[in-house]
Amino acid sequence: MAPVACPKCSVVVNETSSGGWRFDPPAGCVDLRDTDWGAKGEFQWCPTLAAAMPDEVFWPGQSHQDHVMQVIEQAQAKAENKGDSSKVDPET
Repeated sequence: MAPVACPKCSVVVNETSSGGWRFDPPAGCVDLRDTDWGAKGEFQWCPTLAAAMPDEVFWPGQSHQDHVMQVIEQAQAKAENKGDSSKVDPET
């Protein structure tokens, strides 16, 4: 299979000779940045990358898209709340 580039970020998927996947670079997925999948480099869960993959390739980000999107939304909300709480008004 030819390499597949994510349309949202710089991650490119390459199939290995053993039938697995290699992600270059191994970090930087925009969709998964605040999730455990992103932290572990498990970009096969990325819904954007899943949509770019050929139809014959099984990709968890596509087959479990509703669950993945829910996890992404929760992680982003948590990160936003964490960022808001770290902004302390020096006047108070």
